[in-house]
Amino acid sequence: MHSLVTEDGDVRMSEDMIGDGTRIFHAACELHAEGIISKRADGAYTPGRSAQWVKSKCVHEQEFVVGGWVDLSNGTRGIGSLLLGYYDDAGKLIYAGRTGTGFTQKIHKMLRDKLDALEQKTMPFTAISAEGRRGAHWVKPELVVQVRFSTWTGDQQVRQASYQGLREDKPADEVRREIGPPSAKYKPVAASTKADPEPSASTEVVHKAKANKVVSINAKKDAKPTSAQKNAAAATTPMPAIRLTHPDKIVDPESGITKQQLAEFLWAVAPQMLPHIADRPLSLVRCPEGSSNQCFYQKHVNHMLPKGVGSVMVADKKGGAPEPYITLNDAEALAGLAQMSVLEIHPWGSHNDHLEEPDRIIIDLDPDESLPWSTVCEAALEVRSLLDAMKLKSFLKITGGKGLHVCFPVTPEHDFSIIKAWTHGLVQAMETARPELYLSKMSKAARTGKIYLDYLRNERGATAVAPYSMRARTGLPVSVPLEWEELAGSERPRYTVKDFATWQHRLARDPWQAVLKVKQTIPKDALERFAGKTKRS
Repeated sequence: MHSLVTEDGDVRMSEDMIGDGTRIFHAACELHAEGIISKRADGAYTPGRSAQWVKSKCVHEQEFVVGGWVDLSNGTRGIGSLLLGYYDDAGKLIYAGRTGTGFTQKIHKMLRDKLDALEQKTMPFTAISAEGRRGAHWVKPELVVQVRFSTWTGDQQVRQASYQGLREDKPADEVRREIGPPSAKYKPVAASTKADPEPSASTEVVHKAKANKVVSINAKKDAKPTSAQKNAAAATTPMPAIRLTHPDKIVDPESGITKQQLAEFLWAVAPQMLPHIADRPLSLVRCPEGSSNQCFYQKHVNHMLPKGVGSVMVADKKGGAPEPYITLNDAEALAGLAQMSVLEIHPWGSHNDHLEEPDRIIIDLDPDESLPWSTVCEAALEVRSLLDAMKLKSFLKITGGKGLHVCFPVTPEHDFSIIKAWTHGLVQAMETARPELYLSKMSKAARTGKIYLDYLRNERGATAVAPYSMRARTGLPVSVPLEWEELAGSERPRYTVKDFATWQHRLARDPWQAVLKVKQTIPKDALERFAGKTKRS
């Protein structure tokens, strides 16, 4: 194109940059740009829409104080939109616009209950336009919410704002307009940001090489991931100073566990947990109001994540352009998740270096409440026996709930669709053999007296709770690896964060240490036997 455009012609060429698209994009966000437009270096310029182009958009996210709400237009009880604000240095509440998306039915009720209790006749904002006042109910400015938005408008209001969750750990009078750089958000227009001599599908383009490496959103560009040796040393090294606002805030009312204690627990189990979550996309369950209140999942990065947490670009499973998912690989970053009241950690079954090919397979045994523990153990042993017959070594852990996970590592050579079909066929075979006990369909109505064999943990984008992760349930139970011999017990074992001191000795003989050493593949005949006979449900 440069060779065809002259300096004195009617067409002008915009300056372009060639290089690592991911780094250029993050740099653009740091400069408060709206985003970047990129194309394949070897792609032709053609009229109309083209799969050669990608629009990558930066997004903002911060806390806002709620100063009011507007009713739903259909007349039902809930939230049509929240009126947002922040305090200036003089202590005045500045109006920042509205957010009217991101509410589930439960969130509608929860927010409305809270706002009804705070309603007042006086407008809390310093100033607001007549349009902004229309239909508004005013409240005492005490509630703080997390909001994601595309940019600030010319009149200093948020654009395309979406509710992300409550922030009860943040006092309303501390909320200020943040001036940090926006985080990365990719908007699908096309496929790739880097030259690739071979055409590829839009779900794979951006990502097999440079785009899949961890990019720390808090570190310098030349920072390198902490070594495995340093992670292992966390077991005996005192926890460094972790930034925690309100370290005494209770995250679980039943046990009384605080943010500080949660961080200390995560630091203590880091050497055992990190090998199974490091350098994988993660979904985090955050509970800003504690384990007994509303929680939400977060899988995308933002600038509020603790030091050491990075991002990995993951293409949308429906064929869209990639988005930045959370990933980490050191103990300090893991412990820092306590600041965000993270109460569950869920890794993908694949590694950042081979996102489309899983290397961990999980059969999740989810029993009906009425079944005795011995029956659940029997089922786990049956899964193990099936895998043993295929020369596949498997490992076991309690979920932190009522079930068990049977997990086994494999060489990452098949994509998620094949592994999902194979595990589906496996559990269908178990259901066919014992229909009175097993169920392979996600139907709660049919689960009475049965064990649901959940194979859907093995589809692309699905996750399973990490070993040694706490669960976002009252009491903060923990998903702990077990030896197979421990299934001989008569009662379901239960481990919690609060009683960690009584079971910490288990870390020294972690049954999952061998997971990283096992090298195995699904035998070809077994793959064909189960993956080829999956019934469509």
